Amino acid sequence: MAKGKKQITPIIIIVVLLVIAGVLFISEKRKADEMRANIPDSEKFENQVKDIFGIPESHDDSGISSIQYGGESSVITYKFYPAGFADFNKELGVELSDKIEKLYEKESLANEIVFKINCPYEDDYGNVKWLPVVTFEFDRNLNNRINWSNFLSTNLLEVVKNINWLREQ
Repeated sequence: MAKGKKQITPIIIIVVLLVIAGVLFISEKRKADEMRANIPDSEKFENQVKDIFGIPESHDDSGISSIQYGGESSVITYKFYPAGFADFNKELGVELSDKIEKLYEKESLANEIVFKINCPYEDDYGNVKWLPVVTFEFDRNLNNRINWSNFLSTNLLEVVKNINWLREQ
């Protein structure tokens, strides 16, 4: 019988260690969830936008250049480096449609967003400056009206609200 107890003892020790590891894992997960819950909405929104739209890695990349979270209304400034493969409006639509859809499909803090689109312009001396080209608004109601599975992304600028062209594209 002593031999049987010796075989059971390691099994009991392993079970106890697994239970302790499980309790520690759950405790750490709970702490991480609590930390995420304590992140301000502005930081959550900013992280979400950066994850979806990206941050330019070089001077000729497209991506987020600034984010202003305002609760019900926010402003996203996006650097758009056109590839020149299509009409500017269509190319911008292709660039942004999927990203906008993703932003609104998540449990997002996004409601009304003003998009400010900046593009590179070269002066006579070869210096590149990023200048505003167009602004437009997009909100949750508009997002809900779009059938994203059938929507042509090239039509994005046809459906956005309050489009304002600031210079020729």
